[in-house]
Amino acid sequence: MKRKKQDATDQVMGYLYQYIFAVSECLNLDSGSIVIETYGDVSILDKESNIMKQYEIKYHEGKSCLNNRDSDFWKSLYNWVINYDISKISNQLILYTTATISPKSIFDNWNIQIPAEKYKKIRSIYDEDNISKSTTPEKRQKYYKEIFSDKNHEKLIAILEKFTIETEKGGFLVIKNKVMNSKELKTYEEEERLILFRCLYAYIVDVPTVKEKKRWVCTYEEISKVLKESRSHLSNRNDFIIEELLPITGIEDNLLADYNKKKFVEEIQRIEYSQVINEAIQDYFRANRNLNVYFNNHLTFEREYSNYIDNLQLKMNNKKRIKQLEVTSENIIKESKVFYHESFEISIESILKVYSESIRRGIIHNVIETGKATWHLGDK
Repeated sequence: MKRKKQDATDQVMGYLYQYIFAVSECLNLDSGSIVIETYGDVSILDKESNIMKQYEIKYHEGKSCLNNRDSDFWKSLYNWVINYDISKISNQLILYTTATISPKSIFDNWNIQIPAEKYKKIRSIYDEDNISKSTTPEKRQKYYKEIFSDKNHEKLIAILEKFTIETEKGGFLVIKNKVMNSKELKTYEEEERLILFRCLYAYIVDVPTVKEKKRWVCTYEEISKVLKESRSHLSNRNDFIIEELLPITGIEDNLLADYNKKKFVEEIQRIEYSQVINEAIQDYFRANRNLNVYFNNHLTFEREYSNYIDNLQLKMNNKKRIKQLEVTSENIIKESKVFYHESFEISIESILKVYSESIRRGIIHNVIETGKATWHLGDK
């Protein structure tokens, strides 16, 4: 069927891609917020509301190449020039596109060039078009007029210093996989991750309605709340959902020395991996701090937790035996470190559902602390 001129499919797909991109960025936040369609397409703000990243998002169906006169580039640059009050307070200005960059393009190696080199390249395109002005599209002439205006020259150089291009030719699937494998979702089963992904996506789109058409802003705290509320519908009523029940706080520095005497820390030292010790102590602390709440409030939790630990120990030791078949005396320490990280990816079928990555790692350190497993592949 012939496509009608008024068909807005490309524009709609662009908006949908922008929203899914925003979801992926939300899941990378530790604090701060995401702002959509306010300063630009998508903006990342820190907890003090400073603009850390300002994105212009450009989606193209099928294969596409960012050419020297591409409106995606020139329109983005034009927008940043005429909205310089926002551009000047943004740490990064990013054109994020599904188009590729040809080695022959002026955008090849764009991100490593100094502002003067970037200016020279875009000026050459402007000069070429200025010679044959009659064939230059009216819209691009409009962009040129502002971009290369003498009054805007200093602004342009300042913008070019912050202006980078990120390409992702995989389109929707790549961004979706990024969301599905994020630290917030990777502890779930695949079917559960898909449900949570859709919940987050729907929430991002619905933010203006939820906030009564106020600014389209979504904070990390809101995303965490949406995930928590959504995942409560995933499990059976008999499931224990282990999560961060208490405020997320770390152990005080003056108490770290006491934890250095723990067996799980000694086992990390045995594989010469001191750089992960502080993180391991924090995970161990957070896990046991939250687990104690479950032990105190649920009579049957201790039995289920014991079964969970037994199965976890069996899987860890089985994985260890497999690793020992491949290890040599020359690479035993390196492979022990690999085993350390691979163990955190072990999944257990249980009514205990551990949805906090930190608590899950802390539980594994509990296994090491009891002496039921070790990291060193030289141990039996």
